[in-house]
Amino acid sequence: MTLELAAGLLIVGALWALQGWRGKRVGDHPFCRRCGFDLFGLPAGSTACSECGADVQQRKAVQIGHRVRRTGRLTLGLALLIPAGLYLGMMAYGAWNPAAMLRQAPAWWLAWQVDSASRHTRHATLDELSRRMAAGTLGQANVNRVAGLILEAQGNAKRTWDPAWGDFMERAGSLKLLKRDDWKRYARQATEGTLWLKVRPMIHPGDALPLELGNKTARQASQTRLWLHGTVVGVHLDQATVANAMPPALGGIAGSIGWITQEIPPAWLARLEQGPHRLTLTLKIDVTQGAVPAAALIVSYQTELDASFVVVSANTPTVTPITDSSLRQAVKRSLMVLGFDHGPSRMNIQISANQTPVDLAYELWVRTDKQQWKLGGVSFPKGAKNFSAGFQDGHSIPSRFDVILKPSAAVAESTVDLTSYWNHEIIFRNVAVEDGGPLPPGASWPATRPISQATTRPRPEKRPW
Repeated sequence: MTLELAAGLLIVGALWALQGWRGKRVGDHPFCRRCGFDLFGLPAGSTACSECGADVQQRKAVQIGHRVRRTGRLTLGLALLIPAGLYLGMMAYGAWNPAAMLRQAPAWWLAWQVDSASRHTRHATLDELSRRMAAGTLGQANVNRVAGLILEAQGNAKRTWDPAWGDFMERAGSLKLLKRDDWKRYARQATEGTLWLKVRPMIHPGDALPLELGNKTARQASQTRLWLHGTVVGVHLDQATVANAMPPALGGIAGSIGWITQEIPPAWLARLEQGPHRLTLTLKIDVTQGAVPAAALIVSYQTELDASFVVVSANTPTVTPITDSSLRQAVKRSLMVLGFDHGPSRMNIQISANQTPVDLAYELWVRTDKQQWKLGGVSFPKGAKNFSAGFQDGHSIPSRFDVILKPSAAVAESTVDLTSYWNHEIIFRNVAVEDGGPLPPGASWPATRPISQATTRPRPEKRPW
């Protein structure tokens, strides 16, 4: 109930109650206004009321008919007036002393406010419910009632989700106060429908198919302890199964896993003819409370993700080189290269991009006075904000070195979204090496390995199949 609705009901209820109490006039007999005596049949010439002696000749001393209370309207008016008055009174008390009002409010009232349109009211109410729940004074029936309201809101995609609802549910779950079915329903509704699959729209015959797999924000708690573990259990091309089992695909805190960069190997695509095709991944999803899958499994289910792509002829370009040399200064300003020394033969080279004016796809080369070598590929989409990529390198590098970015169509074709790239080389000369400190104990050190990418999106992982 809103304040406007309550005020309207209060006014309507008060008017109806007043009308019902006053009643309506009935009959056509004259009545003494003072005592209500029926003056019908008063002797001719008499000027006084036979009952009370009032002078009936005075103005307004006599009224025609008498009033009968309208009990139906009076009852209906009171039925509107009393609840609305109580609501407005509680709201006024709550505005004057909100903490005391919530502490004294009955649980059924608090459950009613869980779905309030006011964010402040919802949060204050949920905090009080959580306090009572932790103290053991809320009662199982009230926990179930609140959980039911929250689950209905969570399952309605048209409703804006409030993470405070998830906070209550996960507190109740950790205290083992949720019914098993409610806990499973919450975990599934929090994660189902959040996964996405993206593939490169066009590939050549014999190419691998780059893909990204990840999840978007879930309908869960603000600091959720739900972990989502996904395993690919089926790979289908145009409904034909090409694999029945794959390594684990993704895992992490639900809603913040980000994306994983993978590729479908060329051998699986060998029989595809030119034209449109559809990739479908079947995933088994385990949702747990905490990071260890076997420790606290809440719910398991399977879901399918699909995406379309086209196989084009070998002479059809899938990326377009951009040759506008006037972009050189803007491109170079959008890029930054740093080197960090982690000890003998332990170098970390990072390149970051911000507001790139054009799609970029490069082979990254390092050059010293004595030698040069390739570290790997790096790409940034147009307009990239706070993107970064890092490479660990096992070479011994002096205090300064050059970084050469060589444009590469192959690097662009290995992404899911770049259909063009700027076709000019960029050289960063005399990059200074900073002290990065020692590596953590036990850290492995491959000769060349990308260690991070876009910071505006969660970190991808490259897992070859």
